[in-house]
Amino acid sequence: TLKLSLVRPKKFNFEPGHYAYLNIPAIGWLETHPFSICSGVKEDYLEFVIRVTGPWTRKLYRAISKEEVPVKVFVCGSFPEKNIVAAMEEEELA
Repeated sequence: TLKLSLVRPKKFNFEPGHYAYLNIPAIGWLETHPFSICSGVKEDYLEFVIRVTGPWTRKLYRAISKEEVPVKVFVCGSFPEKNIVAAMEEEELA
C-alpha cells in the first residue's frame, strides 16, 4: 500500500466518498485509473491510499519510491462514488 499526496488545486472541490481519475504520464500517457480521495474536504492537499496489486500500481510504487525524481500527476474529478460502478459496467459492455 502506498500513500500519494498532492497539492490540492484551489478550485478542486469534492465531497466525502468522491473519487478521481489519476493519470501519470511516466507510467502510461493514455491510462487513467480511479482512486478514492482520502483527504478531508478542508485540507490543502489531496491524498490517495493505493493498494499495489497490478502492473500499473507496481509501476506507480517504483516511480514514487525514487525520491530524487518528481512524478507529474494529472487529476480528473471529482466524481460521486455511485457513478464509478456505472462507469465500470459501461466499460464491460463496450
